[in-house]
Amino acid sequence: MTSGLLVVLGLFLVLPSSASVRVRRERRFRGPAAAVTRWRGSRAPQSMLIDLLGGFRDELRSGRGLRGAFESAADGCSHPAIVRALATSRLGGDVPAALRAGQTQPVVLSLAALWEVSEDSGAALAGALDRLIAGARQAEQVRREVSAQLAGPRATVRVLALLPLVGLGMGLLMGADPIGFLTGTPWGWVCLVVAAVLEVAGVFWMRRLVSGIEGRL
Repeated sequence: MTSGLLVVLGLFLVLPSSASVRVRRERRFRGPAAAVTRWRGSRAPQSMLIDLLGGFRDELRSGRGLRGAFESAADGCSHPAIVRALATSRLGGDVPAALRAGQTQPVVLSLAALWEVSEDSGAALAGALDRLIAGARQAEQVRREVSAQLAGPRATVRVLALLPLVGLGMGLLMGADPIGFLTGTPWGWVCLVVAAVLEVAGVFWMRRLVSGIEGRL
């Protein structure tokens, strides 16, 4: 009974469910247009910034001034840097400094630099915003593709963490007593401790690799 439960539990946790397989198949066959739709629906910060930049560019091309165009485009945006910059603009303050404060996102920092150049020199900003929007969209596309490619390593972490349960269950089903050996003999305890250390180290290492890649996106 115990062995059967271990095998079933391990397989249930390791193998993908039919629902997840169906979702992956739908993603594969519905193509990139559906992926873009789902991404926009998530309203990620990068997506909000791209929408803001597009609105800002359109307002400038309609003839509005720099601050008025930004305030109109940024109204309703929930990105923290944009909310702060919007309040600063309405008070007549330094918008580029407000955009830079505590920010590491390249799109926000680039917007601050473009604003500063345009305000100091009077250069038109709409054309530069076009190039910034194109670059931001390309970067977001790369981020989504890399994130999709990380699905394999994430599954590997899951398998690595849970496969020992399946091994114990299969050993019990074959008539062996792996639990008794591991907990009832000196060599069993040595194997158990070494295996546990390697298991934890492997899971930690894989998760660190995946997190490191995700952190650079």
